[in-house]
Amino acid sequence: LEAMRHGVPVIASSTGALPEVVGDAGVVVPVRDPDALAGAIRQLLDAPAHRLTLGERGRERILARFNWHLAAQRMTRLYRNAMREAERA
Repeated sequence: LEAMRHGVPVIASSTGALPEVVGDAGVVVPVRDPDALAGAIRQLLDAPAHRLTLGERGRERILARFNWHLAAQRMTRLYRNAMREAERA
């Protein structure tokens, strides 16, 4: 997230939640596949326009999905729902 916030193109492994976090704003490679990782690095090194596109997408994705204001709204909604459920019990 930090790299994406700064417009740095991201290469992430296909494990856990990383593909969901990166989305179309980065390159996802199979975990434990050094050839795929090397290929992704080479792809980004050889394609400056693609690097810029991924950097822009990363910044946009961070602003749209991963920001403190949005996180606070979601947590507030979660707590309110939990309080309603507790009151019903």
